Amino acid sequence: MVGLGTVLKSKSAPYHRWLILSDPARTRGDVLLVSLTTFDDECEDEECLLKPKDYKELARETAVAFSFKRVGPAKALNAAVKAGEFRVLDAMPEETLQRILKVAAKSNYLGVTHRALLG
Repeated sequence: MVGLGTVLKSKSAPYHRWLILSDPARTRGDVLLVSLTTFDDECEDEECLLKPKDYKELARETAVAFSFKRVGPAKALNAAVKAGEFRVLDAMPEETLQRILKVAAKSNYLGVTHRALLG
């Protein structure tokens, strides 16, 4: 079951990693996902940057891309995992997750409805 802090990796190109920033038990089954993407000159998201020491699944500096967010039912996401569309990676470490949630609460890329789903 997916939940707060779950990290998923798409099994199809471009193999994005997604971080769930919601507890579906608290949000009536909805989850907010944000992309974890390589931080480079093309990346506009620089509010929250992670290094490989912050999460062992990262190979380089990575942006938590709040601008590249999705909201949907956890049930559908669980079905996609079961169907093999995503691979569940190790959960985001609690300390790193809490740092991300603090930045997310003030992010210019997340509106009121997105912030209501945090945590």
